[in-house]
Amino acid sequence: HEDALPRIPVIGLMQRQRIMRSAVMRFFPAGTRCSEPQGGYLLWVTLPEGILALELHALAQAAGISVAPGDMFSTDGAFRHCIRLNYSFPWEDGIEAAVRTLGELCHGMLAGTAQQSQALYPAARPLPAQVPAGGLINAR
Repeated sequence: HEDALPRIPVIGLMQRQRIMRSAVMRFFPAGTRCSEPQGGYLLWVTLPEGILALELHALAQAAGISVAPGDMFSTDGAFRHCIRLNYSFPWEDGIEAAVRTLGELCHGMLAGTAQQSQALYPAARPLPAQVPAGGLINAR
């Protein structure tokens, strides 16, 4: 029943959305676009040409970051340059670090250095385990 579900105040989600959108636009490469949802807790991010969501997903997973690649939502490859991010959890340093790392991985992919990015970021910046599982970051 609906009464048993925890409720997050709408104002809290809207603030988290603004913070997440701002971080994506700050850390991701030029040409990145973000949705502006009027409800919910998921942000749709369209990446620049040259960044494939499934490749970013693999690199992100190696760094302990969970993103939903757009390929999961299309059978014809229409969203192969898109990812979905969850902003339902309170913003904290671990989530900001994850968004920054995703942006750095994207920059590396555009520069053709995805392998270098994979080698650098998971080891250089392990993400804190206290971030809630099932959110942007999978706690290890």
